[in-house]
Amino acid sequence: MNRTRDAVKGKIAVVGAGTMGCGIAQALTLTGYVTTLVDVNSEALDAAAERIVSSIRMLISRNQITEVEGRSAISRIVPQSDLNVSDSDIVIEAVFDKVEVKGPLFRELDLVCPANVVFASNTSTIPITELASYTQRPDRFIGMHFFNPVHAMDLIEVIRGFHTSEETMDLTLKLAEALGKKTVIVEDVPGFTVNRVLVPLLNQACVLLAEGAATKEDIDQAVRLGLRHPMGPFQLMDLIGLDVMLDVSESIFQRTSDPAFRPHPLLRKMVQAGRLGRKTGAGWYDH
Repeated sequence: MNRTRDAVKGKIAVVGAGTMGCGIAQALTLTGYVTTLVDVNSEALDAAAERIVSSIRMLISRNQITEVEGRSAISRIVPQSDLNVSDSDIVIEAVFDKVEVKGPLFRELDLVCPANVVFASNTSTIPITELASYTQRPDRFIGMHFFNPVHAMDLIEVIRGFHTSEETMDLTLKLAEALGKKTVIVEDVPGFTVNRVLVPLLNQACVLLAEGAATKEDIDQAVRLGLRHPMGPFQLMDLIGLDVMLDVSESIFQRTSDPAFRPHPLLRKMVQAGRLGRKTGAGWYDH
């Protein structure tokens, strides 16, 4: 964990204390950044801080970091229930992936943060130019799409909006490097790269299951063994969350009108039934 952060100095704020916000904040603090973790829900914020502490202690128990490194990382997490993050150099947003949630948040952040602060969105599907339009700093706005679980996934998609400056792009790439991540640079298209490839695959898995072509177990096995994926499509949806996959599919479909991204009715039915995957104890599989 002895990664240098010399390339990007200063404080970083993460807005949103859900699964992704926690993972991003943990990666930042372990790299050496003073990290403000913001959520207006104080209970969610407390739970997130406890989750990060527990995760760091687990790393210590596995000898992946030292006790001193762990204590130091924990001390750099600053939980906060308001949006006063004006002393941050970069603000990474990781709230619910809906433009009606993210847009007003960025409008408010734009009012409280100095003009030089860079805004990065962890959106998985929403065009960056669309989100940047809620601010007066489109040149200092960029997409920084992490993957779950952040500690185990090497990739960050870096998405360039229409107005994103080269300086902002360079800063973001250096931050990703400091975090020990690999990057792909993506132009501003709905769904970017990974989800544009992934969603049709998951939809087709639902089609095959609905047609009775194979069981979910056999479809998962076929993809694992035939495509050398680490898990099958139904296992992956359970990990990601079926509600998340439904939102991702709908977001891309709404913006492209491409039927490959239209959510399959079976996925919608599963979400309506409350079977959302591992986080609820049941999805395509029982957990």
